[in-house]
Amino acid sequence: MLCDFSVEECFSDSEYERCNQSSGIYAGGLCHNVSEAAAKGISALPVADRVSASEEYLNRYVLGIDENTSLGNIGKVQWGLALSSLCSWVLICLSLIKGIKSSGKVVYFTATFPYVVLTILLVKGVTLPGAMDGLKFYLVPDWGKVADPNVWKDAAVQIFYSLSIASGGLITLSSYNKFDNNLLRDTMIVCFGNCLTSVYAGFAIFSVLGYMAHTLGVTVQEVANSGSGLAFIVYPSAIATMWCPPLWAILFFLMLLTLGLDTMFATVENATSSLIDEFPRLNRYKPWVVVATCVIGFFLNLPLCCQGGRYLLDLLDFYAAGWPYLFIGLCECVIVAYMYGIDNFFDDLAQMMQRPLHWFLQHHLAVLLLTVTPLLILALLILSFVEFVPPTSGSYEYPLWGHALGWGLAVAPVLIVPIMAIVVCLRSDSRGSAKSAWKAIISPTERWRDNAYDFARESIHSVPTQTSTVSMIHAYGAASYPFPYEPSSNGQQMPKGYAEDGGLYVPEEIPSISEETLAKWKTMSYPDLCAAILDLFDSDRLLGSIEQSRERFRNCYANFNHPEVLKVVEFPGDGTMIAELFHGPTLAFKDLALFGVAMIADELLKRRQRKCLAVVATSGDTGSSAARAVATMENGSIIVLFPKNFITKTQERQMTTISSENVHIVEGEGNSDELDVVLKDLTRDENLQQTHNIAIFNSINVARIVLQIPYFFYSYFRVIESKETGLDHAVTFVLPTGGGGNLAGGVFAKAMGLPIRFVICNNSNAAMHNIIQTSTLSKSADAADVQKTLACAMDIKVPYNLERVFYVLSKKDTKSVKEVMELFEAAENSFVATDEVILQTMKRCWVKNREIICPHTATAVAFYHHLLDNRVDFQQQFGSIVCVATASPAKFPEAVEKAKIDAKVSHPVIEALDNLPELNKTLMKRDENWLEFMKKFISKHNL
Repeated sequence: MLCDFSVEECFSDSEYERCNQSSGIYAGGLCHNVSEAAAKGISALPVADRVSASEEYLNRYVLGIDENTSLGNIGKVQWGLALSSLCSWVLICLSLIKGIKSSGKVVYFTATFPYVVLTILLVKGVTLPGAMDGLKFYLVPDWGKVADPNVWKDAAVQIFYSLSIASGGLITLSSYNKFDNNLLRDTMIVCFGNCLTSVYAGFAIFSVLGYMAHTLGVTVQEVANSGSGLAFIVYPSAIATMWCPPLWAILFFLMLLTLGLDTMFATVENATSSLIDEFPRLNRYKPWVVVATCVIGFFLNLPLCCQGGRYLLDLLDFYAAGWPYLFIGLCECVIVAYMYGIDNFFDDLAQMMQRPLHWFLQHHLAVLLLTVTPLLILALLILSFVEFVPPTSGSYEYPLWGHALGWGLAVAPVLIVPIMAIVVCLRSDSRGSAKSAWKAIISPTERWRDNAYDFARESIHSVPTQTSTVSMIHAYGAASYPFPYEPSSNGQQMPKGYAEDGGLYVPEEIPSISEETLAKWKTMSYPDLCAAILDLFDSDRLLGSIEQSRERFRNCYANFNHPEVLKVVEFPGDGTMIAELFHGPTLAFKDLALFGVAMIADELLKRRQRKCLAVVATSGDTGSSAARAVATMENGSIIVLFPKNFITKTQERQMTTISSENVHIVEGEGNSDELDVVLKDLTRDENLQQTHNIAIFNSINVARIVLQIPYFFYSYFRVIESKETGLDHAVTFVLPTGGGGNLAGGVFAKAMGLPIRFVICNNSNAAMHNIIQTSTLSKSADAADVQKTLACAMDIKVPYNLERVFYVLSKKDTKSVKEVMELFEAAENSFVATDEVILQTMKRCWVKNREIICPHTATAVAFYHHLLDNRVDFQQQFGSIVCVATASPAKFPEAVEKAKIDAKVSHPVIEALDNLPELNKTLMKRDENWLEFMKKFISKHNL
């Protein structure tokens, strides 16, 4: 027996040669004389039955197989195999730990290197003697096999496995593509590329097998082993006879390594993605999920590294890699074609490719999906069961319990389909019988195919567009002051809001915060943090010493509905992090800044012994918040303008039930953008300004922007506490916004040194989103353009605070929007949620988390859900994501009802409105001169 390099005990073939020279018979490792051999019936080993060195090396040394190993006695671990397995899993883990970005870079090598090696082997193979015999055996079909159903089953399983059909690999990897990726083109490339690669590899393999057969003096069929025998026995034996065998061996086995890694990349990514889809909270720990999956995979792989591991491998290969693929593929065809609907499927393809399918292709696919493919798979399943032959591993026959184990392995993945269907049915919020629940979960919804998510482009290109100059603050006592005065003939006065040229006021300098200061601020209460931040802008210290300022803010927030003023929570169902800013007296985030603005304004007016007329145009929540804040002032009164039919009944009652002589409500027949124009005209009237000291109290007022900075710092500190991370931890705030006031406050906080980013969320009016899309900042509004939506506080078209955002990000360069737009980072993006998406998000939050959110908050949470649904590795791009909740859901009972949430939403503040009388409100008609109307209104009420 030739065993030169096979096992440690076999050193040379000298005994074999010596025995032949003495006319003996060499068998069983011993030399027998002819008479002894005849007496004992010993004969020389036939050429066809000889065991090659590579086979002996694989079975005896690498695998450790002996006469005692079996499925029931797998023996000890072969540590060489275990170490190789460990190295493979480490490579897989390192390649996938950073998500698709890291594995994508690795695949550039692992996907191309095999083609290089195959080409080299092909060129070498066709030059060897006997190569043509191998190629002839490869290319000439055996028509007798066509009638064998097992051949068709094996062919189907092979194509399923190589293309990752019915195992989720292609679906998982393609989910990282852009929505409008050319699906048809990619499908053709993958399918034809896979088949052509197999054909190409066949030429390289069978040319060498022909050479091997020629060398051994046998037919190609006798050396063409299947499975691992081809890769680890036959081919290595062939290349061992070539020139410089180590070179060819290294190339061949490196190729096998890269092919195996590519397969495992898709397998592990598929497993981790499935886990994260089912348990969304794991998304933030995705690197650890990858590590855990690889560790578990290594330990599950250890039985295969034992002496009898090959028997287990062959059992797995026969049972688990066959029928499950066909069954799951059949289920996919039925679900897509009949449950989801073939028409819906074609609509999806048309939407993704941005054009309808050609009629011939559409009919062709319909026939395949509806009839041909499912019937073929079903026929293969039936025939393979009818022609079933129990598997063997070489000469080893599996025991009965081994076949039972194999069937268990085959049935396990198949059972997942009905089990998960039952689980989803039980989780369904459908009311009624099991039949109705089943019908609900198999019926397609619009969410399956409605691409309602609209993201801004990652890079924005535009022609330079001139914007109005952003005016600098005329500070009192310091260059940076939250409540700036303006010089006038009457001395210094309250800010009008808009500057003479129409621009907005900003602090001349934004202070930078050291890490030591951040560490101190981290432990502060919200009122104390407000005092600390205001102190950086207000060097004149309107509120007194820092201790007095803290006490004033503590009193200001004493009536809020939460002891911490605001809180950051994490929903248990899907890991959504929410910064709840709505615990103020009017249940809206506007309370956090406006009550502070009113407090500062009252102190400022008291010092100057003056009165102030605040004016506000509201799109929803600002009006009631500003009105209640000014109602606490001694030296101020307010006129609130709200757009008729654009706000909810609850929001309207929150304004019209305020019993205060200082509060006046005007209902205008227009949208909030148009009402803002009236405010601008009022501040430009010099006579009115001199006599009434008019100040705008919405987010045009720079003082409000400054007092919106603290809730970004406070929320950030709570996030890093929950994550147990340091002050360098990146956090992205997902902001529902209309006018952009909260974004401006966040950008100021970022400019101060807070490591935060932003995603801008709009409703269907898409005010800020459209500006980022077109790179054009418009300052005109048309009532016909403003849509009434469920998130009514964002029903505007002119996000005026973008001026401040651009000013800060461009480091005070106000020349062009284009230059500023290019400063937006990838994470500072925009997002649009339609009313339909808002309702779906509210419903999903209730079903998953048993939490009710308001429509505005839903625009932010919808973005987070989008990331989850598309398995975006947002930890790399966004860090921790915090969705900003701007209002209590109790203010929007109509939206909660539309979302079909089967729970009552209420709050004592809202319930108390039912017991309050509605005061008179004044109607400002569209056909009136609004500026003259407001002048008469101010005069009539002696404001």
